[in-house]
Amino acid sequence: MDNLTAKGSGYSLDMISKISVVVTQYNPLVASSYLSTPAFLKSKKCIVNVKNYDNRCFEYAVLCGLHYTKDSKNLQRINFYKKFDKELNFDGIDFPVTLKDLKKFEKLNPLISVNVFSGEKFNDYHVLHLSGFPDRPNVVNLFLISADSGPGHYVT
Repeated sequence: MDNLTAKGSGYSLDMISKISVVVTQYNPLVASSYLSTPAFLKSKKCIVNVKNYDNRCFEYAVLCGLHYTKDSKNLQRINFYKKFDKELNFDGIDFPVTLKDLKKFEKLNPLISVNVFSGEKFNDYHVLHLSGFPDRPNVVNLFLISADSGPGHYVT
């Protein structure tokens, strides 16, 4: 309202009929260890789901996005990624990686941009993170599988 009156619009506020305040508990999205691929994605054969049992699913999913080829074998196994162990910089980033850590990850890894999506059905997905650096040579698109309770799981 102040902006309008400052520009000489002539508007004035007579009354406010309703104000709503919604308070909810903040539960930041976080991903950690393996969750099975949902049926709607499994049937499409569009996901590589690395079977990790530590908190490093983000690391494996990014490495999969960087090194995926149609000829690659055993992409779902952690051992495939051991040879790329020192390729990514995670200085100051704790595992499991949260969405708020993605900007920091992109700053530490200047050749990689990361986008994260989520969804419950095949044509119903949501953008959770879009990279601020879309022109980088390596763009990795991840999908966050949700758990009913607890952390989710990043897949490529």
